[in-house]
Amino acid sequence: MEKIFSDIKKTVDGAVKKSGELVEITKVKLSIVDIKNKIDARFKELGRIVYNASGPEYSEAEGADAIIEELNALYEELKKTEERLAELKSEVVCKSCGSLSSDDSLYCRKCGAKLD
Repeated sequence: MEKIFSDIKKTVDGAVKKSGELVEITKVKLSIVDIKNKIDARFKELGRIVYNASGPEYSEAEGADAIIEELNALYEELKKTEERLAELKSEVVCKSCGSLSSDDSLYCRKCGAKLD
């Protein structure tokens, strides 16, 4: 009877661990969506600035440099977050094309580049 309870406990512990991993993966995926939405919003603002700068009263694209710096920071944050997601899913990110492959793959399934 003790063996049955031990087996049940192992199964429950495994299920709890797996559900925790799924929760973490979901949080990271939501974070990626949030970062992409911020990037889209900054590009929209940048487009407005550039459009206004090309109008009849031409002026410098004031504020564009700050938005470009924000975009660079957001892209770096996105890269790190996607790497975290790949780690949680036991995948690696191809340095050539950015696609995900299983961590035991030798070559990228999308572009064929050798994976580290």
